Amino acid sequence: IPFILPVGMLEAELRRRELAGEPTGVTAHFQAVKTVTMALRQELAKENEILNRKYNIHLKSGKKKPTSALEAAEAALDQLEDDPNTLPVVRPGDASVAAPFTSRIPSV
Repeated sequence: IPFILPVGMLEAELRRRELAGEPTGVTAHFQAVKTVTMALRQELAKENEILNRKYNIHLKSGKKKPTSALEAAEAALDQLEDDPNTLPVVRPGDASVAAPFTSRIPSV
């Protein structure tokens, strides 16, 4: 579904440009669309921030914000495990002191 700009906002921007003595040709219409689109984007960002604060949600993950240090650490570890581009995390108890010398993996 294509996004349609609110007609009133676009007409108001074109009228403002006309009254300011700016050109009103095709290029001016494209610039007006850009100006109105950016204004709508800013309004949407503000509304998103209000809703995210209201419902305590992170934008990137869609998960609720951790309320304790333990939850924050667990969330960070979960995020590391979910990312395929990160190196494997070695935790205490996973390997012995000799593991770097006996591992067949190029780097630990």
